[in-house]
Amino acid sequence: MLAALSNSAAAQTRTLSIAPATLTVTEAPGNLAPSRVPFITVRISSETGPIHFRLQGQDGTASYASDDYRIGFNRQSLDLSIGSGDTSYSISPQVYGDNEDEPDETFTIVLQADPDNPLPAGVTISSTANTATYTIIDSDPTVVSLAKVGSATSINEGGKVEFTVTLGRALVAGETIDVPLSMTGTGVTTGDWSLAKKSGGSLNTGVTLQDTGTATPKVRFSGAAAQTATLELTATADGTLEGSETINVALGPDGAGANGFDHTSLGTNVGGGANPHGTNNDFDIAVSAQDTTAPGVTSITRQTPSSSPTDADSLTWRVLFNEAVQNVNPADFQVSNTTAGLAVARVGSTNAYDVTASGGNLAGLVSTTVTL
Repeated sequence: MLAALSNSAAAQTRTLSIAPATLTVTEAPGNLAPSRVPFITVRISSETGPIHFRLQGQDGTASYASDDYRIGFNRQSLDLSIGSGDTSYSISPQVYGDNEDEPDETFTIVLQADPDNPLPAGVTISSTANTATYTIIDSDPTVVSLAKVGSATSINEGGKVEFTVTLGRALVAGETIDVPLSMTGTGVTTGDWSLAKKSGGSLNTGVTLQDTGTATPKVRFSGAAAQTATLELTATADGTLEGSETINVALGPDGAGANGFDHTSLGTNVGGGANPHGTNNDFDIAVSAQDTTAPGVTSITRQTPSSSPTDADSLTWRVLFNEAVQNVNPADFQVSNTTAGLAVARVGSTNAYDVTASGGNLAGLVSTTVTL
């Protein structure tokens, strides 16, 4: 017995899709400047009659209302069709620059049916290939500024000066900016200072320091809310008497040169990169040397009278120190074998003083040695 053959068949199902699913465009520099945007393509799985569809723009972090993108001329959606005998339609949306430093942004184009021209029977929109998401890479650099806190122009050895390194905007998750610093000065070495983050409260969110033992340390800003580094420069107290020094703290230069903001060794990954501020980019701090060695006495010489023995009612000695000293007073000296009191007077420079003993039993002493 022969089986009956059916001459009916289910209508062929054809799929409408959009590709690629993800695309990247770099924002053109300049306000409302048009960018070069890659095309997306809508395809039907087999040749058929006209297929009408709609491309609907959907805001992500990019905004249609802010003129970040357009699907057609001043439109957020556009109704199009694949003509008879064709299987695809390609289009490039518009993306505009804005002169604003900001994180990278996204928007999505959604493939939909045209509400005024329904899809033909057997044609469906893909459930997995129905969107194309554009990432707009920002082209405007993040400007970095540096500023000293307070009005002090000098510190002593062992003292600190506070300063900030600040980004023009707070970073978002996944973003990193490395800021190169330069620490210089005549006669200044890396042993003359140390650098650290200031502690306390909510300071230094997302901030780390690198290469602090070199003259070109780095400040890394990373992750959500990272924007300001509050740092402390400490002048090393080495106990060595030396001339005053001046330390210059500066941002590295713009460009890809040595210690530059665009050097390939840095981890900066934000669109537009980072640039040093044109004027707020350095400061000087003078460091006053501190002598931690106590002064010494080089000589004590009789002044008045200059000869011995004597029957004078007062005795004066000249005391010379090995360096300039201040605040010398009678309590700094002792006189033996007499109850006389002492008085001190500076002589010319600050390293010579006259010490005079008088009163007490001094006038009545006989055959007694009095020593300062």
